[in-house]
Amino acid sequence: MNGKPGLILTSLTLAASAAGAAGCMAGPQTVAVQRASNEFSCPADRIAVVQRGDISDSVYDVAACGRRARYSCFWIDADSVAASARCVREPDPPRSDPDPMALASLPRPPSAAEPYGSGNVIRICGRDDGACFEPAGGSWRWRPGRAEQTHCGGASCW
Repeated sequence: MNGKPGLILTSLTLAASAAGAAGCMAGPQTVAVQRASNEFSCPADRIAVVQRGDISDSVYDVAACGRRARYSCFWIDADSVAASARCVREPDPPRSDPDPMALASLPRPPSAAEPYGSGNVIRICGRDDGACFEPAGGSWRWRPGRAEQTHCGGASCW
């Protein structure tokens, strides 16, 4: 045995502990990116995420290195200090659905705050007042959130 099995077990235990700590308090969009990165062997900086507010705020469409996926994400024990999110793979989005990479390339005003501090998450408008993209005659239009509308006097800031 030569002591190696204990070393391997210790290494695996430390790796599992580190992985658990890394997932601690990870939000849904972060978990969706991590999962797509692992599933498609794609670096996170080449992944675009679209929060599908038009379907549900918990649905995320992902484009990763030429592949697409859809995840339903939810918080686990949201009342806990160690809350984290989990994502479940859904059937792939139809080809007619918006391409996350195309939406990620659309211009946004400089005042547009990135949701959850992540520059690769785009939001399609749902029913809330948040800043998002909405369909507009075959293309997409930026709809400022309530804070932007107040700051800009109801007009577009850009």
